[in-house]
Amino acid sequence: MRQREETETELSLKIPAHSVWRAPIPPGPCIECPHCPRLVTVVNRQDGYAPIPRCTDNAVNRQSEYPFKETLEHFPYNPEPPVLSPAQFPRQPSLCETIPNFVRVAILTTVSFCILSVVWYLVAYYTITVRSCTHPGATFPDRRPPAMEHRQLLSPSLFRDPGCQGLAWTGNTLFFAGTDFIASVEITNEDDEDTLDYTILKSVAQVIPKELKDQGYWHIGDLTFFNGSLVIPIEDRNWAKPVLMRLDPHTMSPILPVIEVPGLKHFPWVAFHQIPGQPAVMYSSESLNVHEIMRHEFPSMKILPSIHMPAEMNVVQGGEFDTRGILHVSTSKPDAYGCNMYEINVSDTAEQQPLHAAYSLASILSTTGLVETEGIAFTDTTLLVNFNFWYFFKGMIAIALK
Repeated sequence: MRQREETETELSLKIPAHSVWRAPIPPGPCIECPHCPRLVTVVNRQDGYAPIPRCTDNAVNRQSEYPFKETLEHFPYNPEPPVLSPAQFPRQPSLCETIPNFVRVAILTTVSFCILSVVWYLVAYYTITVRSCTHPGATFPDRRPPAMEHRQLLSPSLFRDPGCQGLAWTGNTLFFAGTDFIASVEITNEDDEDTLDYTILKSVAQVIPKELKDQGYWHIGDLTFFNGSLVIPIEDRNWAKPVLMRLDPHTMSPILPVIEVPGLKHFPWVAFHQIPGQPAVMYSSESLNVHEIMRHEFPSMKILPSIHMPAEMNVVQGGEFDTRGILHVSTSKPDAYGCNMYEINVSDTAEQQPLHAAYSLASILSTTGLVETEGIAFTDTTLLVNFNFWYFFKGMIAIALK
């Protein structure tokens, strides 16, 4: 007992109070003892002080109740920790290093794609401008283009499919048509220059009746409002027999039967013009490489003489008449003169030179085909044009022009 007390006293003199060994910690790498031919392991201290070396010879440790006594005689306390090489303390892998390479590549690709998509969208949206273009076939080739009032991204809750195809104005309600859906909205501040506030009234998906879908009809074009009903152009997948369908603007239910349109393969838009005392005339065109505006007597669908354009229009998307009786036509791709918005005089006196004026309303990315100028509609004093942004952001933007 006396010998044990002397041993404890001896240890308490050699080991400072703050360096007393505490809970066991996994041993570190082996190093050679400088005082004996043994290998010792370095134990890392939890309290941040110098490591305590420990001989690996268990026989020596068992000679004393205090296994560190002999070790401490060889390695007196040193407040400065020994400098050990990185090889003696293996580095733990970081969280990123534990992720498989293919997962890291997928994450990096996704993040890069999202960043590039946002940049692409901002460029496509904020570069939509109205610019003048000199069309040699226009009656007023140097006319100043209309001024843009505002632009905005419409709510995604308005859509039932990837994009928008057309617009129609009934006098108090604005209708949006997609590939196979129609939504009606109420404009609450038409004259506000900063934004176009609206309230969604009704949205209907699967507008095309099942009997038409079974025959291959799938795509709605730029619709219009005529004689109290919505008139919708519908194309089939073979681009062979387009039809005209009417909808009740309140219930959005189809008014059957549909009407076949002769003389056309594509049917991207439809507009009507009627002179008092005469039958109504339906106007439309093909979509690609357009040189003429087709005319049909409505509802008999008798083909009337076409209006020949002075230059080719490509990827025609929308058309509508203003209060003056001038037909406005929109295309996705500009023509050889940089124009994609056309004002056409349909009166008999303008047969030799029907193009009234032309201008450009497009994004700098419109030539890529990823930003499409789509359908148009007129309020009393404003032209509304919608855009489709394909690629990552799908939706439409309403542009108001005076």
